[in-house]
Amino acid sequence: MPSGLSLRLQEVLVEEQFDGTRWARFRYVADDLAGHDFADVEADFPALCAEQVVPWSRTAEPAVDKAVISLASAALDFGESDPEVTQFFEVYAIRDGSCIWEGL
Repeated sequence: MPSGLSLRLQEVLVEEQFDGTRWARFRYVADDLAGHDFADVEADFPALCAEQVVPWSRTAEPAVDKAVISLASAALDFGESDPEVTQFFEVYAIRDGSCIWEGL
């Protein structure tokens, strides 16, 4: 990763939204994330989208419309928060094999 952090994929969750779109949530853990700010990991998000989300999306059935990529300093159950755990998120539309930043 551009940040130099070591990431592991915690899980991929696929959800249908109220408007009928399908979102894939790629949840990563970086044990050394605590103490870093968003600027330190910002370049990791487009890299993860291009290198992992797009290849995965090519075989997803049905197709996904958006990808939410999260980085956390520790594994949490989906929907949980912990003030001791650093978390960052970005959202991308997936179109024509490309990631389009949605600007969270």
